[in-house]
Amino acid sequence: MFGYIRVYKPDMKISEYETYKAIYCGLCRELGREYGPAARMTLSFDFTFLAALMMALAEDKPVYTRRKCAANPLKSCIMADLGEIQSRCCDCAVLMLWYKLEDDLKDHGTASRLRAAALYPAARLAYQKAAGRQPELDQLIGDNMRLQAETEAAGTASADLASEPTARVLSGLLSTLSDDPMQKRVLERLGYLMGRYVYLCDALDDLEDDREKGNYNPFLADQSAGPEQIENAIAHVERSNALVEDVVKSMEETVEYSGAAIDYLDQLAENSIAQSESIAQLTTGVDQISAVVQTNSATSEESAAASEELSSQAVVMKQMIQRFRLKEGSARTEEPAVGQCEPAIPVGGLELSQGENRFSKY
Repeated sequence: MFGYIRVYKPDMKISEYETYKAIYCGLCRELGREYGPAARMTLSFDFTFLAALMMALAEDKPVYTRRKCAANPLKSCIMADLGEIQSRCCDCAVLMLWYKLEDDLKDHGTASRLRAAALYPAARLAYQKAAGRQPELDQLIGDNMRLQAETEAAGTASADLASEPTARVLSGLLSTLSDDPMQKRVLERLGYLMGRYVYLCDALDDLEDDREKGNYNPFLADQSAGPEQIENAIAHVERSNALVEDVVKSMEETVEYSGAAIDYLDQLAENSIAQSESIAQLTTGVDQISAVVQTNSATSEESAAASEELSSQAVVMKQMIQRFRLKEGSARTEEPAVGQCEPAIPVGGLELSQGENRFSKY
């Protein structure tokens, strides 16, 4: 990657810019730790954008720490620790450096070939480590960079065809950042347009240099075009820039809709919890009613048993009362006079006469 994807500082809040710098410094430290101090020189703003995008899509928040700067030991700066995201961005940076060196070795410029040859041995060791950690990414970049070399060797005059391999690399890279189908589709399109934009910007920057050295440049492939082709190239870049802005706008809308959906799901979850609590309370009430009904049923059974017992006692009492009989001819309707004795009443088969006391003998 070429360092064309940069932030526009005037549009950023102070906290956003500080976060961006922390991500950049964190990547610089991780590159030095994983691949040696020289690897820090491969870092560009493109990978900072990639790390920030991956951080936004991930659920884990970074850890910020203040550390000494490797470039300036007298200065301390805040660094973001992104974990696996950081390692993957560093691996991607090393892989891109490796294929850039291979392209420079085929360059017509002597200085470029000498610089690439000097870095080649150390870069090869770093490449082997990065390729072992990211084999799929290595295959993606390698296949498209070989296609890029074939396209340029054929001298194609189409800027669209010349920028296609780079667009595929970024499209494939960004598509792996999310498993959500909607986000995946948006990321693929964003990566594709960014790849075209980066390649065309690089071709425009190298236009005069490639003209002097005789290197391939899609805007120089048709020598008859001249200034008109440069204007067309600028139009290509502007159109790509507009498309990228459209994709970014679509991503913002997607994030907004996703946020609304998340809020709706949260509200739905709260309602479900409230309904669950209501159902639990209702279940508790039904259980209490059931317990009361069971208690009343037991009380009713006890009352029925007591009623049966009373009924049987009443029958026994009736039988006992029937054993009492008045003496014949002694029944009186009026009350006996004071001092007079009651008529003889048979008790247990014995008959007592008036005035007679069974216990008089005692």
